[in-house]
Amino acid sequence: MKRDRQQQIFEAKCDVTSQERCLSPNVFTENEEDDMFKSLDIQEHMEVVGSDGKHVGTVDHKEGGDRLMLTKDDPKAGGHHHLISIDWVDYVDRKVHLNKPSQKATVEWQTIA
Repeated sequence: MKRDRQQQIFEAKCDVTSQERCLSPNVFTENEEDDMFKSLDIQEHMEVVGSDGKHVGTVDHKEGGDRLMLTKDDPKAGGHHHLISIDWVDYVDRKVHLNKPSQKATVEWQTIA
């Protein structure tokens, strides 16, 4: 299973990088691999929760490989989309769990007008 996911990451990385960089799947740093794994696990409409377990928002879609767009229809969104960094994601199961409390995440997210 892990080998299949590594191949998916390798292929995804090759889509956005030069041919030379794609010659070996071992060119990734550990953080790049972690972010790619997290990104593959995140699906639209998943709940996003802070490290305190409190609701932050709902995934609308992935924005590139490094950010998540949260829905504007979520009660906490105030009618606006918000962007959060994939670096804030601690782990993904049925929900997207952040590595910071919900209140800090909502203060630091980027509001899209």
